[in-house]
Amino acid sequence: MDYVDRDVILRKMQKIATEAWKMKRTANVETVWNEAMDVIKSIPSADVAPVVHKWIEEIDWAKNDVYGRCSVCGYETESYKCLERCPNCDAAMVME
Repeated sequence: MDYVDRDVILRKMQKIATEAWKMKRTANVETVWNEAMDVIKSIPSADVAPVVHKWIEEIDWAKNDVYGRCSVCGYETESYKCLERCPNCDAAMVME
């Protein structure tokens, strides 16, 4: 998956829309679409790190039970050790 800077795309798309508006009698949807796709493809991927949440191991002493809790959304599950992604927020997960 590639990540791009949304503001860069919006600025370039605004420029395409403005140019298309100026030549409204000769522009067609296919031409504008192809120009837009070329712009999007030309924007380099952003240097980003994946969002990673942690499974925080919790112990319920009253129930003699161990479960994991997502460090951000708080989702709790007993089967956390076999889950690579949080079922609630879909973030990649690691053990704390």
